[in-house]
Amino acid sequence: MAKLIFFCGKMAAGKSTLARALAARERAVVLNQDALCKRQLKERSKDLPPGTPWTSEAEFDMIMGHFLPPAEDEGFNVIRHHRDA
Repeated sequence: MAKLIFFCGKMAAGKSTLARALAARERAVVLNQDALCKRQLKERSKDLPPGTPWTSEAEFDMIMGHFLPPAEDEGFNVIRHHRDA
């Protein structure tokens, strides 16, 4: 049976790293939107002075404040992966 796995989580939480590891283990294909998102962010930030970060820490904190993992009543089969520190 084929599987389609979606990852959701905070920025820089290790989603892409986990996806690559699972793909290698399961001999699967990774469809990664990171490059597209980074390209769009770069395009939006192209007129900023050199060295300006794409996303500030304040913006990161603001975005993460809106993140909510899927709720049980949404019916997703949620598998949590915890990264060793």
